[in-house]
Amino acid sequence: MSARGAAEASNGGGGRIEGIPTMVDLLEARALVNRYLRPTPLHFSHGLSRLSGCEVYVKYENCSPIRSFKARGALYSLWRLTADERRAGAITESTGNHGQGIAYAGKMLGIPATIVVPSITPELKRQAIRSFGGELCVFGDNMSDTGPQTRKMAAESGKTLIEDGADGGLMAGAATIAWEILQDLPDVQVMVVPVGSGNLIAATCLVAKRLNPAIRVVGVQAEGAAAAALSLKRGSIVQSSIDTFAEGIADSAPGPLAFEVLKKDVDEIALVSDKEIGQSIVTVLSETGHVAEGAGAAAFAALEKYGSKWAGLKVVPILSGGNLPVERLHSFLHR
Repeated sequence: MSARGAAEASNGGGGRIEGIPTMVDLLEARALVNRYLRPTPLHFSHGLSRLSGCEVYVKYENCSPIRSFKARGALYSLWRLTADERRAGAITESTGNHGQGIAYAGKMLGIPATIVVPSITPELKRQAIRSFGGELCVFGDNMSDTGPQTRKMAAESGKTLIEDGADGGLMAGAATIAWEILQDLPDVQVMVVPVGSGNLIAATCLVAKRLNPAIRVVGVQAEGAAAAALSLKRGSIVQSSIDTFAEGIADSAPGPLAFEVLKKDVDEIALVSDKEIGQSIVTVLSETGHVAEGAGAAAFAALEKYGSKWAGLKVVPILSGGNLPVERLHSFLHR
């Protein structure tokens, strides 16, 4: 390889991954993410194991620099942009954590990032996006409003649209979580994953099911935002209403790319109520000392509700994010 070619390889520029990531993509993403982020902890929880009857090992994605897993996919997706795409910048819609990931990756890689969020996005997450240098725009009440506006802005500005659940780079980057879990706990039997757009659970399947098809990959959605579960039941993508405080999984439909993986590889999607998610926020804090936001607590709500199905098995719930406003935590603690 020439000196120029080596420099281009080091700086990415291979172009976006439009389809489902290949094993080569997954390995490249693993190497790239390891360059920028330390692995997050995976620890056995005596308390959660006692409560659920399972052997529970928690994957703490709240320990990342942005307190969620979203920086992983954002780094790899933006790193792959061509030189022209980098200069034009990236744009995305988000309820908060994905936007933080894109803003953080943009700052790390020197790529301008515009983040469009709905009004339900907590101020905590808006401030974080700004702190990472992202240009923040607020539009609409939920993602059903925000998505079309973001696509319009992308077309008008020439910025590259990075859609959660529809971008192979995001998926390959998020798959590094599964790599880390299997490295630390090769005999894991069940992975419990919160589901919004479906990107994280699709990414988990791409690695877990290829390395050990016997691993059960279980998704969790809020009853008030069950688009992925409804879509799998029908066999095609459907739009659903959104009625949940867990904005990190408040998507009205799964991403098309993610859904292709879900149809083939996901074992089941469990539904939990907002009340159960709220109770699990308190349980996680009590038993682990960590704060989980609504989406991050969803996996633990499923563990509490359905854990008897996995009694005695090695189960890894993914604490996907910990960006919970203090006032909301206070309300759950005093209920």
